Amino acid sequence: CTSTSPHNMPKKWLPLEANPDVMNAFARALGLSPSYAFHDVYGFDDDVLDFVPKPCAAVLVLYPITPATEAVRGAIDGDAPDVPRELWYAKQTVSNACGTMGIIHAAMNAPATVVEEDNYFASLRARCEGLDADARANVIENDDALEVAHVGASTEGQSEVPDINANIDLHFVTFADVNGGLWELDGRKPGPVYHGPTSDAGLLKDSVPVIRKYMDAADGSIHFNVIALAANLDA
Repeated sequence: CTSTSPHNMPKKWLPLEANPDVMNAFARALGLSPSYAFHDVYGFDDDVLDFVPKPCAAVLVLYPITPATEAVRGAIDGDAPDVPRELWYAKQTVSNACGTMGIIHAAMNAPATVVEEDNYFASLRARCEGLDADARANVIENDDALEVAHVGASTEGQSEVPDINANIDLHFVTFADVNGGLWELDGRKPGPVYHGPTSDAGLLKDSVPVIRKYMDAADGSIHFNVIALAANLDA
């Protein structure tokens, strides 16, 4: 997830597989509550979306990087509100770290019950208090413990582990509901992207129209995954 990034990314990690089992193990090590888990989303019809447990705290989307998907935009600037102070956002300055950034953005913007106390997420929030998105990126880039955890998670899963120097043209973004707004969090972009107000339908269903924009722009690519952070029915 580096090909068109505006940031110079001298550090490179192995990519994280878009696999809920891998993401759950990784996120739990960082402080995700056992009451929540990542789930595959298999379709966008209402009856399929209703299979995803509620509540949904965040939605992660993996899509191919192409000129068309890079052109997907949010609300027109004049219609977008100021970024809420409560919204937590950091730039991405590590190549192939978009999966980890997606999980961090999901956890840091989720309701308090989604993460446990006294864990990595709480420590990261404390260390980044008062910092802007670029300074937060520097904290993450130089966090040896996070890098070790990421490397461990990136070698798990069902896919063959790619060469670390391979060009990975796939990218994770996170959708979160912050103060009643649907926000896209992508550390490669200048800042959070507003996609309009959320509704009583819930975050997952509200995210579908935006996800469809990416799917349409991807022109039928099979390299597309949608994963919801939602209640864990096995807890």
